[in-house]
Amino acid sequence: MTTINNLTQASRSYDVGTEDRGRAGQAPARNPSEAGAAATDSVTITETGSQMAATAREMAAAPAFDTAKVDRIKALIADGQYAMDPQRIADRFIELESALGRA
Repeated sequence: MTTINNLTQASRSYDVGTEDRGRAGQAPARNPSEAGAAATDSVTITETGSQMAATAREMAAAPAFDTAKVDRIKALIADGQYAMDPQRIADRFIELESALGRA
């Protein structure tokens, strides 16, 4: 691994085998004076990308689980009042395994 200290725009170093890739049809600039004005890049985000980012922010802000529901179920289990349906549990495990098999 190569470490480069005090690297500035005016004193760039290139490793052997590294090539400076310029835009198609243009010779790559080797130093800032050859490059001319600073180039700017732009990125356009699609509507789908924006929606995905918004959903990710909402999910990050939401709690991982419903603590009130967990507390209610804990109380029911402690009182011996929580009814479990073994067939439903088995069916859900089968659904889960099927879904994981398709992924």
